[in-house]
Amino acid sequence: EKLEEVQYNKDTKTIKLSIGEKRMNDFTPVNRTMKERSRKLRKEMTRQEAKLWYEYLHTYKPRFRRQHVIGAFILDFYCDSARLAIELDGSQHYTDVSLKYDAWRTKKIEEKDITVLRFTNLDISRKFSDICTYIDYVVKKRLKELGK
Repeated sequence: EKLEEVQYNKDTKTIKLSIGEKRMNDFTPVNRTMKERSRKLRKEMTRQEAKLWYEYLHTYKPRFRRQHVIGAFILDFYCDSARLAIELDGSQHYTDVSLKYDAWRTKKIEEKDITVLRFTNLDISRKFSDICTYIDYVVKKRLKELGK
Protein backbone atom coordinates (compact mmCIF):
# COMPACT_ATOMS: atom_id res chain seq x y z
CA GLU A 1 0.00 0.00 0.00
CA LYS A 2 1.25 3.43 -0.93
CA LEU A 3 0.36 6.73 0.66
CA GLU A 4 -0.79 8.89 -2.23
CA GLU A 5 -2.13 11.98 -0.57
CA VAL A 6 -2.44 13.65 2.80
CA GLN A 7 -4.93 16.48 3.22
CA TYR A 8 -5.39 18.68 6.26
CA ASN A 9 -8.63 20.65 6.52
CA LYS A 10 -7.99 23.74 8.68
CA ASP A 11 -11.70 24.46 9.10
CA THR A 12 -12.66 21.05 10.46
CA LYS A 13 -9.15 20.25 11.78
CA THR A 14 -9.27 16.79 10.23
CA ILE A 15 -6.66 14.80 8.38
CA LYS A 16 -7.51 12.59 5.43
CA LEU A 17 -5.10 10.01 4.12
CA SER A 18 -5.60 8.63 0.65
CA ILE A 19 -4.17 5.18 0.05
CA GLY A 20 -5.00 4.03 -3.43
CA GLU A 21 -8.79 3.84 -3.52
CA LYS A 22 -9.12 3.82 0.28
CA ARG A 23 -9.66 6.97 2.31
CA MET A 24 -9.07 7.07 6.03
CA ASN A 25 -10.05 9.72 8.55
CA ASP A 26 -7.44 9.09 11.22
CA PHE A 27 -8.03 12.18 13.32
CA THR A 28 -11.12 14.04 14.40
CA PRO A 29 -11.24 17.67 15.46
CA VAL A 30 -9.56 18.48 18.76
CA ASN A 31 -12.44 17.99 21.12
CA ARG A 32 -13.61 15.63 23.79
CA THR A 33 -12.77 12.64 21.56
CA MET A 34 -9.10 13.65 21.29
CA LYS A 35 -8.91 14.33 25.03
CA GLU A 36 -10.48 10.96 25.79
CA ARG A 37 -8.09 9.26 23.38
CA SER A 38 -5.07 10.94 24.98
CA ARG A 39 -6.26 9.86 28.45
CA LYS A 40 -6.63 6.30 27.20
CA LEU A 41 -3.13 6.37 25.69
CA ARG A 42 -1.72 7.63 29.02
CA LYS A 43 -3.29 4.66 30.79
CA GLU A 44 -2.05 2.20 28.15
CA MET A 45 1.54 3.31 27.64
CA THR A 46 3.92 0.94 25.92
CA ARG A 47 6.73 -0.54 28.00
CA GLN A 48 9.20 1.89 26.39
CA GLU A 49 6.95 4.92 26.95
CA ALA A 50 6.56 3.92 30.60
CA LYS A 51 10.33 3.49 30.98
CA LEU A 52 11.08 6.92 29.50
CA TRP A 53 8.33 8.54 31.55
CA TYR A 54 8.84 6.94 34.95
CA GLU A 55 12.62 6.64 34.84
CA TYR A 56 13.36 10.07 33.39
CA LEU A 57 10.76 12.54 32.10
CA HIS A 58 8.19 12.64 34.92
CA THR A 59 10.64 14.42 37.25
CA TYR A 60 12.48 16.38 34.54
CA LYS A 61 12.47 20.16 34.79
CA PRO A 62 11.12 21.88 32.76
CA ARG A 63 7.97 19.78 32.84
CA PHE A 64 6.99 17.26 30.16
CA ARG A 65 3.45 16.09 29.50
CA ARG A 66 2.40 12.63 28.29
CA GLN A 67 0.10 12.08 25.31
CA HIS A 68 -0.42 15.80 24.83
CA VAL A 69 -2.86 17.09 22.20
CA ILE A 70 -1.45 19.68 19.77
CA GLY A 71 -3.88 20.55 16.99
CA ALA A 72 -4.95 17.32 15.33
CA PHE A 73 -2.11 15.29 16.85
CA ILE A 74 -1.40 13.50 20.09
CA LEU A 75 2.29 13.73 20.96
CA ASP A 76 3.86 10.97 23.06
CA PHE A 77 5.70 13.53 25.22
CA TYR A 78 5.73 17.32 25.03
CA CYS A 79 7.67 20.06 26.84
CA ASP A 80 5.94 23.41 26.33
CA SER A 81 8.84 25.49 27.72
CA ALA A 82 11.27 24.04 25.17
CA ARG A 83 8.62 23.52 22.46
CA LEU A 84 9.90 19.97 22.15
CA ALA A 85 7.99 16.81 21.21
CA ILE A 86 9.34 13.31 21.73
CA GLU A 87 7.88 10.47 19.69
CA LEU A 88 8.62 6.79 20.26
CA ASP A 89 8.22 4.56 17.24
CA GLY A 90 7.38 0.87 17.41
CA SER A 91 7.57 -1.57 14.53
CA GLN A 92 4.23 -0.37 13.10
CA HIS A 93 5.97 2.87 12.10
CA TYR A 94 8.22 1.23 9.50
CA THR A 95 5.80 0.48 6.68
CA ASP A 96 5.95 2.75 3.60
CA VAL A 97 2.65 4.36 4.51
CA SER A 98 3.65 4.95 8.13
CA LEU A 99 7.04 6.40 7.24
CA LYS A 100 5.46 8.87 4.83
CA TYR A 101 2.72 9.76 7.28
CA ASP A 102 5.22 10.25 10.14
CA ALA A 103 7.34 12.53 7.92
CA TRP A 104 4.27 14.58 6.98
CA ARG A 105 3.10 14.69 10.61
CA THR A 106 6.56 15.81 11.81
CA LYS A 107 6.60 18.56 9.18
CA LYS A 108 3.18 19.83 10.32
CA ILE A 109 4.26 19.84 13.97
CA GLU A 110 7.54 21.61 13.13
CA GLU A 111 5.55 24.30 11.31
CA LYS A 112 4.29 25.25 14.79
CA ASP A 113 7.94 25.85 15.86
CA ILE A 114 8.01 22.58 17.80
CA THR A 115 11.12 20.44 17.48
CA VAL A 116 10.36 16.73 17.13
CA LEU A 117 12.72 14.02 18.37
CA ARG A 118 12.01 10.47 17.23
CA PHE A 119 13.41 7.37 18.86
CA THR A 120 12.69 3.73 18.22
CA ASN A 121 11.47 1.46 20.98
CA LEU A 122 14.69 -0.49 20.45
CA ASP A 123 16.71 2.70 21.16
CA ILE A 124 14.87 3.12 24.47
CA SER A 125 15.53 -0.51 25.40
CA ARG A 126 19.20 -0.58 24.39
CA LYS A 127 20.53 3.01 24.66
CA PHE A 128 18.41 4.51 27.42
CA SER A 129 21.14 6.51 29.11
CA ASP A 130 22.33 7.98 25.79
CA ILE A 131 18.74 8.91 24.86
CA CYS A 132 18.24 10.71 28.19
CA THR A 133 21.51 12.60 27.77
CA TYR A 134 20.49 13.65 24.25
CA ILE A 135 17.02 14.79 25.38
CA ASP A 136 18.64 16.91 28.11
CA TYR A 137 21.03 18.44 25.56
CA VAL A 138 18.20 19.30 23.14
CA VAL A 139 15.97 20.77 25.88
CA LYS A 140 18.78 23.06 27.04
CA LYS A 141 19.60 24.04 23.45
CA ARG A 142 15.93 24.81 22.70
CA LEU A 143 15.54 26.88 25.87
CA LYS A 144 18.57 28.93 24.88
CA GLU A 145 17.23 29.38 21.31
CA LEU A 146 13.89 30.52 22.71
CA GLY A 147 15.56 32.92 25.16
CA LYS A 148 14.35 31.10 28.27
